[in-house]
Amino acid sequence: MQDECVNEEALNYENEIINLKAELENKTKEFDALKDSFLRANADFENIKKRLEKEKLSAVEFAQEGFLKELLPVLDALENASNFEADDEFSKKLLEGISLTLDLFKNMLKKHSIVEINPNIGDEFNPEIHEAMMFSEVEGMPSQQIAAVFAKGYLLKDRTIRACKVSVSK
Repeated sequence: MQDECVNEEALNYENEIINLKAELENKTKEFDALKDSFLRANADFENIKKRLEKEKLSAVEFAQEGFLKELLPVLDALENASNFEADDEFSKKLLEGISLTLDLFKNMLKKHSIVEINPNIGDEFNPEIHEAMMFSEVEGMPSQQIAAVFAKGYLLKDRTIRACKVSVSK
């Protein structure tokens, strides 16, 4: 009877060990699934955080773009004004003041990473930085080349804020 009692007890312990192992295996699988879910959620969070940081930097970097676009016609007017002929002392002083103002303006643009695009006649037309205002037949000039420049363009850190206004050869 004592042997039977010991055998029954051993059998109970073996069953309990089997049940505990099965429970441990289930809990391990559950833990692994939760760990995987956590790692994925954490990776998604890190990716979102990086993307938002990048978007924030881009927004800050290009926040001035609208304001700068509105200043470009003023720059054009100053450049046009600096091209007139000065024939008397007053006109020469006025032209000097316009030139100094134009230099200040251009230095401010450089300080803010704005680069002037001033294509040459005969350059290849590039729709990313040139805006075709018209197409014309030009003798001796291959097609898709700049035939005339009407207005300069400007880049803000490799981003076109105003395309050059050009005539393109057919």
